[in-house]
Amino acid sequence: MKSKQEGSVIRVLSTLRGDSFSCVVAIVLCLLLMVGCQAGDDQPAATESQASSTDVEEKESSDAVAAETGGGTAADTVGDSQSDGSETQAAIPQVVRLSPEEGWAASAHSNSYVIDTNGRNDSCARCHSAAEWLPGPDDIPESCLTCKFDVDVPPPLISEEDWGHISCKVCHRMDGDEAEPEFTWLDIAVIEEYVDLESTTELCRKCHELAEMSDHKPVIELSEEHAELTCTQCHDAHATKMITCATSNCHEEVLTSTEPVAGHDVDHSSVSCWACHDAAGLEVGPEEESQLWVTHIAVPVDGEEILLPHSSHAFQSQVTCERCHFSANPWGLSEEVAGE
Repeated sequence: MKSKQEGSVIRVLSTLRGDSFSCVVAIVLCLLLMVGCQAGDDQPAATESQASSTDVEEKESSDAVAAETGGGTAADTVGDSQSDGSETQAAIPQVVRLSPEEGWAASAHSNSYVIDTNGRNDSCARCHSAAEWLPGPDDIPESCLTCKFDVDVPPPLISEEDWGHISCKVCHRMDGDEAEPEFTWLDIAVIEEYVDLESTTELCRKCHELAEMSDHKPVIELSEEHAELTCTQCHDAHATKMITCATSNCHEEVLTSTEPVAGHDVDHSSVSCWACHDAAGLEVGPEEESQLWVTHIAVPVDGEEILLPHSSHAFQSQVTCERCHFSANPWGLSEEVAGE
């Protein structure tokens, strides 16, 4: 089919008479129309080129956003194999950063209701629900004794409906519904008495370094190499989950080394750092829910011992592969270890 411009050229030519002036005018008009046709034919190619350029810019922008937020592009592979078939060094794990509210909701601090074997939890609330804990006669501060009023023995059981878990006001003073950013410790909730502390470690130790108790994990003891670290240098303050040794900006060189480090490859991508580097001799194995390999400790519960995931916080650089790769191990791991 002829274009509109081609039809116009034909109509102009058909009007020519013998007059030379008319011929000249007609020829000029034809040339102008032909130039217009050429420009119209070229336009789609220019648009296509422009669209291609836009696609590239959008992809680059998308990749940049992914890099900033810890995401990956289609070309990124974590623990993939190289073209020659050899295994690559494991990539540094990406950390999903949650808001304080999201982190708390996903943590054990948001679900801390307990009842002991005697069917009571009043003393448990001192740590597990500090805002609802009521001090008994032996627990009240000296400042209360000066008033010489009677202190009732608290009820032995707090219902789950009245249990506040480890809420914001346990570690922060509150301004209405907003938590103030500075950390502190709610020492006596009924009189809103707070105690200011020097570090987050001192705050965490209010509950996590009590004398050994029945049905509880042992007191945490840091290894010498980590003795100067605070709790929140390795743990998210609200989600409480441990940030990995690489993502805490302490041992990035292990995973970015140009020389692969044994045991830091894709075959061990589901093995936690402390499963191999534990110095306390704890049992090693996959956690039931996440299947992440961690250390476990035997804790007496209701008269019998059960294995619970636990990090001793005592680490060493020396690793013994036979801890997992032993004969007839229950996980079907090979006895032979690469590099031996």
